[in-house]
Amino acid sequence: FDCTYFQIGSGKVDQTYTLELENNISIGAGLVIHKLKCLSQGGPVWEAILTSRGAGIAGSRHAACVVCEDSTLSVFSAGGQRLLPPVVLSSPATRLTCSDQYVMVLTSRGCVSVWNIQELKTLVKNESLLPIMQAPAGTDLSIRSTGLTEHGAPVVSLSTRKSYIFNFDVGAWLLISSADDAVYQCSDHQSCLPPDVKLQETLLPLASLQGELNRPTRVARNIFNSNPVTRRAATLSHLDSQLAAALSMHSAKDYKFWFLTLVRYLTQEGLEPRLRELCSELLGPVVQTTRQSSWKSYTMGLSKRELLREILPVMGSNLKLQRLVTEFKEQLDVILT
Repeated sequence: FDCTYFQIGSGKVDQTYTLELENNISIGAGLVIHKLKCLSQGGPVWEAILTSRGAGIAGSRHAACVVCEDSTLSVFSAGGQRLLPPVVLSSPATRLTCSDQYVMVLTSRGCVSVWNIQELKTLVKNESLLPIMQAPAGTDLSIRSTGLTEHGAPVVSLSTRKSYIFNFDVGAWLLISSADDAVYQCSDHQSCLPPDVKLQETLLPLASLQGELNRPTRVARNIFNSNPVTRRAATLSHLDSQLAAALSMHSAKDYKFWFLTLVRYLTQEGLEPRLRELCSELLGPVVQTTRQSSWKSYTMGLSKRELLREILPVMGSNLKLQRLVTEFKEQLDVILT
């Protein structure tokens, strides 16, 4: 670890704290202790005594954490209260991350664990990184960065320029970004990213991950430009993948950006069957049916019917889609009146 200091607090300047780890403090009679200190403007706020040498620290506005050389994790509240006895890890920790109420530990044996500290609940338990740590022989493979989504899902980026997220529901790692993906490289929208990505990393986590991907080579673009059918298929596959990735990251802003991008492309290409399918899902049941009980009116806090209202004028820009637009506009007006 290379983290002796870490900022915690509520975000206000006058409520920002610093964590400091002090090891090997002699207290006489051959006894040695270790301390985790919380400081504010250089002055002490609270201290915690550790019986094992600290190896790394991290903090957030909800928790202060320290991993020790005896393969344990200690978690304290922002006020210094120990929230639970030392957690015994399966092997020594190599990475420690705190984000809001979530704590993630990556161990030397390549296992990831995530806890919700507020609920004292395990979200991910000793999940192996082996499935994603695969690369051709001779490739220098390493972990470039790790992080947590706003819902506590672990995200791992590798030196191969691939990024993965662990999905709680599926119980598996999902590939959400790959710079070498041929579909991505040949999509008409490969360079399409939300504006001000660097300023909105917490709001646009998917866009933030993909913001540094290298753009496709001119050779690749020329090959696919000569085959419009394949280029269209690649673009649609890319946009569908972006939507699925945004859903897996529970990123509403990323999802809406790519959804509207997909609708504009489908409209431009005049792909009525795909647009009809999208509109039907957004509209939901018009009359009472058994489908109504399973249909959900919101996606990650976004109203499906409001999304439909928003995309109908976009679809209307293609005169060949006027009948489709009128059909869904009339049904939407009936439902919302």
